[in-house]
Amino acid sequence: MISFPPAILRLNRSTVPPGSPHVESVCRCSAGFSILEVLVVIAVIGIMASLAIVFMDSYHRDVLLEVRNQRNAQEITALAMGATAVGADVVVANDYETTILNLIEGREAKKGPFAGKTFRLSYLSPEEIQAASKYLSWQDGMITYVKQ
Repeated sequence: MISFPPAILRLNRSTVPPGSPHVESVCRCSAGFSILEVLVVIAVIGIMASLAIVFMDSYHRDVLLEVRNQRNAQEITALAMGATAVGADVVVANDYETTILNLIEGREAKKGPFAGKTFRLSYLSPEEIQAASKYLSWQDGMITYVKQ
């Protein structure tokens, strides 16, 4: 290891003439960050950002799935209430499975402006109906939407 005399270690720009080899070595060490250090910091920030994006994507997907299930439950409730209002016999009191089967098969309205029109739940898969069922309950013999 090289040892410097104490006088050289105390040198600063004001006491050493320009061009001295001691000033050059002192200035190079304290000039700032090297390009390698900057690249390492950028790489670490990039890795952290990619992990955050992956985490947020899975959280976002879960939230969208819950919103879709809530919306499907609202659609089932609205269709059942609307069909009941115009005389279509879709709701079987306190029997969720039969009511859903009636909505899937479809029932014809008997009165009002929709007389003769069929009320049918045809666009939801069985998995979507099952997922939406946790937001449905019975109240006074009618299927209702309940946000949890």
